[in-house]
Amino acid sequence: MSAEKPNLGRSLKAIRAKQDLNLTQLSESANLPQSTLSKVESGHMSLNYDKLIRVADALGVNVSELFKSAEEIENQAGALARRTIDRADDKNNKAVDHYDYRYLCKDLKNRLMIPLLFEVHEVAGSASDGNDDPIKMMNVVGERFAYVLLGPVEFHCDHYETVTLNTGDSIYVDAAMPHAFVAKKGMEARVLTILSSSNAEYLKLAQETAMAGGTDATDQYKEQASDR
Repeated sequence: MSAEKPNLGRSLKAIRAKQDLNLTQLSESANLPQSTLSKVESGHMSLNYDKLIRVADALGVNVSELFKSAEEIENQAGALARRTIDRADDKNNKAVDHYDYRYLCKDLKNRLMIPLLFEVHEVAGSASDGNDDPIKMMNVVGERFAYVLLGPVEFHCDHYETVTLNTGDSIYVDAAMPHAFVAKKGMEARVLTILSSSNAEYLKLAQETAMAGGTDATDQYKEQASDR
């Protein structure tokens, strides 16, 4: 039963630690004696409403955050302490258009970033090859950062001239702008990209797609949006 009760001392200590504050700093910000805060954290003292407000303001949190149960504190700490590891020999590449790609660290739920590793091939008969055949473009609901692990690679997009990126070069783009990576003729390239989106609905679809090993969720998102 005690694990379900609010615990002011543990909550205060957990929030303070998360913000990397020591007792002296919090004491100065809240204008309360350090000894008082120490007693609160050890469970030997409580605070009246006025002092609770001062502590909450000093920490930049709602007063209710100071009254989490022990179980809630542990669950919150566990939710923040997340990690997943991909090994270099864990090969599970998919193929689409002129790419072989692999989602990285896809087992971590509720991610804000979606990393992918692209093995980029040339596009025979493309404009970069001296012809006028179109290159298959990507467009997603978000932003993309790309770092060239092995170049050179051409970056094509609708609104800018084609640019060649060499090994170690990087680019950050509005990924809703149709774009593509294309290897030089007779060569292969490797690009690490990270996708993020402020659109929560799209990001959730993209996370689910990544976990399932599918292709980009843009078409699915657009179909759902058009049905509404």
